[in-house]
Amino acid sequence: MFTFNNVSVEFGTNRGIVRAVDNVSLDIPKQNFVCFVGPSGCGKTTLLNAAAGLVTPCGGTVTYNGIPRSGFNRKVGYVTQNETLFPWRTTAENVRLALELENLSPEEVRSRVSRYLSLVKLDGFHDHYPRQLSGGMRRRAALARTWIYEPETVLMDEPFGALDAQLKLVMQKQLLDLWESNRSTVIFVTHDLAEAVTLADQVVVFTSRPARIKAVRKIDLPRPRDPLRLHFSPEVQAICAELWGLLEDELKEVLQ
Repeated sequence: MFTFNNVSVEFGTNRGIVRAVDNVSLDIPKQNFVCFVGPSGCGKTTLLNAAAGLVTPCGGTVTYNGIPRSGFNRKVGYVTQNETLFPWRTTAENVRLALELENLSPEEVRSRVSRYLSLVKLDGFHDHYPRQLSGGMRRRAALARTWIYEPETVLMDEPFGALDAQLKLVMQKQLLDLWESNRSTVIFVTHDLAEAVTLADQVVVFTSRPARIKAVRKIDLPRPRDPLRLHFSPEVQAICAELWGLLEDELKEVLQ
């Protein structure tokens, strides 16, 4: 689905040019769930933005479905760190937003909204405004809003990073339920190793800035997965320890 071919990204700052991503080459197969992990500020989100077409590489190419990308990629959904729901719209109105640009009948729109709100366990909250929802409910509504137009690929930038540990596990389960429903290709940025291992088909470990690929670890845990049971399992903890071993030296560089 995605191919990063020797991709590098630079930004101009008051102190000169900063290289955020350096010579990254990576293939992401269709319908795979891939997690990016690495030190804070290493360039993971920058690479995600290059995939979305929000930033332009200074070197290399990003290919989507075999076609080199230039400009915004309208075939991907993007879930940011904040849920960004419109406060003047109800839950149902926020979730159906993407469908308002499609040539769909009112019946089809209502059916899809109902289906996706049900998938994220928001039945009965159609007419509630964001201020009337908990943080977890708003995050679930944001997930439904992205998945409702069934994009081929979903990019996710630490969507659960601000949640408490218990709610994060619940949200991971909701996300996997959504993903199992249509198997979009997912690229998910996180700092939580257990989250990455629980969700992903493969985990890509990046170095400190500029981001280079240090390792790609395939996750062979069987699906479907239940994060509530899997998170603390010996299998997940063993893989987390392995990934921590890869990251430890990179984190020391960041602290120096």
